[in-house]
Amino acid sequence: MQWAIGGENNVISKLCGLVMTMDAMIGSDFAKGLASLKTASEGATPVTAHPANAAP
Repeated sequence: MQWAIGGENNVISKLCGLVMTMDAMIGSDFAKGLASLKTASEGATPVTAHPANAAP
């Protein structure tokens, strides 16, 4: 599986890219998502939505 993020990089995002990597910022969220996907695909307990993504 391969993850990708696209978009334009303005001056601010380019400067942030020199200091931080996307993997450092969101890598753990991707790992948690893959673990949840694996659990769901193996037929275990249904996965609940992340609070930030839950419907109001």
